[in-house]
Amino acid sequence: MSAPGPTIEAVDALLSAWETRLQRVDANLIALEGDATYQRLAGVAGRRAPLVGLTAERALPALDAVTELFHQREQLGEIVARARATRASISALTFWDRDEKLALVVRLLRTPSIEVGVHTTPRAELGLLDEAERELRVEPEVLLAGMVAAFDRARDVLLLVTRAAVALGPMIEAIEREIQALRALSTRLGDGARAEIDEASQRLRELGVLVQQDPLGWVARREKPSIPGLVALRARLDAEAAAAERVAATLDRARAQRVALGALHARAVASFAAASRAIDDEAGTLARPLDEGQLGGLDAWLDKLTATVVAHRITAAEVGLARFGETVEGYAEHDQRAADQADAAIGARAELEGRLAARRAQAAALAARAGVDPAPIEARARDAERLLRARPIPLARARRAVEAYEAAVLALSRS
Repeated sequence: MSAPGPTIEAVDALLSAWETRLQRVDANLIALEGDATYQRLAGVAGRRAPLVGLTAERALPALDAVTELFHQREQLGEIVARARATRASISALTFWDRDEKLALVVRLLRTPSIEVGVHTTPRAELGLLDEAERELRVEPEVLLAGMVAAFDRARDVLLLVTRAAVALGPMIEAIEREIQALRALSTRLGDGARAEIDEASQRLRELGVLVQQDPLGWVARREKPSIPGLVALRARLDAEAAAAERVAATLDRARAQRVALGALHARAVASFAAASRAIDDEAGTLARPLDEGQLGGLDAWLDKLTATVVAHRITAAEVGLARFGETVEGYAEHDQRAADQADAAIGARAELEGRLAARRAQAAALAARAGVDPAPIEARARDAERLLRARPIPLARARRAVEAYEAAVLALSRS
């Protein structure tokens, strides 16, 4: 007794199940095809991205598998379409071929109905009745099971490539940002490192290509993308920037020194002029202020140093500014001494007048108390007074005259 044939309800359920499967296959294949990593690796117009190393070893078979999945999807679709067409041809009014058609639907969907290749038997293994070539066929279920496994493998490989790119991308971007920062810094410093930075940019482009060609290899080797010499270049430019800031600050101090020296020189000139009007410097004790030509030379020198700084000749600027500072300090000491001496000379008259008045008072007290006659030394006092009232004062002679009167009063007090 033969087994009962499939019912129309069972066939409809089988077809519905396959149509649902095909819809899921389509949705997931489209999603995979739209994946950014897949699109980058698959390339445009069939031209795949150039891959090397571990990435080529893992990703190229995955790409081939995805291509094969679309082909296998077509094969499944054709079989299901044939089965659906067979089911649709069953008439509700006739029954003589229904069982055969229902059986055909089942055979299409549950027996080896899909051709997957041709098996060629080597000549040395052929038997007398063997075929040299025979078609290889598989059941739709078997083909679908293989597709599921291939899809999972391809998906996993693409996920690994995506993760590798995510890990390596920020490293490449960090190097790019560093190169851009170094370029900006070099520009501020006179662009002396342009050639090195251009070379680093070219190396970064080459490095980016290498990373894109084998991201899995870089991750597997635990190798961090880097540009040789970039760290040293950063250290050098940072040192140059620090030197440039130091020189700029020194230049500001030099300008401030020049302004302060100008003010000091003006005071020294005024004090010297006042002292020259008031004092007859017959002994030549007053120091003259700086010559105006010396100050003008400082201005020209400072202009040259400014140009040197602008030209980013840092070492030359540092040396020149150090010498400039030493020179200004020396000039300031000279004018300070000239101003101090002039001020002291102007104050000397009042000091000598006070000393003369004090000794006269002392002589008068001696005369009143001890009956000593100050007349013999009064001539000395009048001589000193005459010298102190002269304009300009012969300071050295006036000082000697006051000192001579002081000595006479002291001698009188001891007599």
